[in-house]
Amino acid sequence: MNTRHIVLGSALAGLTALAAALAWLARPDAARAVPQPVKAGEASALEATVLWFREQEQGTDPYTTRVIVTERWLRMDDGRDGGDFVLLDRRARTVYSVVHGDRAILVVPYREVHARPPVRLEYGVEETPQTGAPRIEGRQVVHYRFSVNGQTCRDVMAVPGLLQEAVAALRELAGVMAGEHGANLARTPVDMQRQMLCDLAESIFAPGLYLEKGLPVQEWSEDGYRRSLVDYRRGWQADPALFVLPAGYRRFTVSDIAGPAQDG
Repeated sequence: MNTRHIVLGSALAGLTALAAALAWLARPDAARAVPQPVKAGEASALEATVLWFREQEQGTDPYTTRVIVTERWLRMDDGRDGGDFVLLDRRARTVYSVVHGDRAILVVPYREVHARPPVRLEYGVEETPQTGAPRIEGRQVVHYRFSVNGQTCRDVMAVPGLLQEAVAALRELAGVMAGEHGANLARTPVDMQRQMLCDLAESIFAPGLYLEKGLPVQEWSEDGYRRSLVDYRRGWQADPALFVLPAGYRRFTVSDIAGPAQDG
């Protein structure tokens, strides 16, 4: 049985539902900032943009991801204020992954990528405007297909110019993580690296490449991963406590566990 055809078939079937999703995102009230009322004692709430995504990996149930973006912070969680979360300090260019059950925080500081790919990577982008799809805030949805060395890596339905601050923050997150992944690439055998060129491109050598075209409202890849933008709000009042790291938690880096990385 051809797995490639199964995945692509699922992706094409998903496009049938895209029109309905885009129609929801294109509704008139979505184009307006909808500030949430500030409760008593929350006068210092931070104005943010919040996005809700629905994600699914092959063989797993779909799950919700909430992304909250302010001028300084990006927080990613499952929608629960008290749950585990990933926090990007945009000024310090540092990522923190908080796991309450372990009372631990993984710290990922920014670093340059010095690793080199096992082969030369050539990137390709196919662009198809979706003229029949509903516009979102007056902007047209465009279908982009990203490839590496002729291999399709990711299909993205994106809206150029939509929520640019949120897109910038997501790219910054990808940039910080690229340094960490690059620093640890030498731990992966070269033969295996040659079989994962899409992963290497997206996670290390061209992080956020698909974000350069605009905010993805739907995306899918041949490994079965899918993500759809469900809704978003500007002017969302965020509790400052959402961006505070828990006190007393153990902090560590990947190097503390695996030893110094060999990224040069």
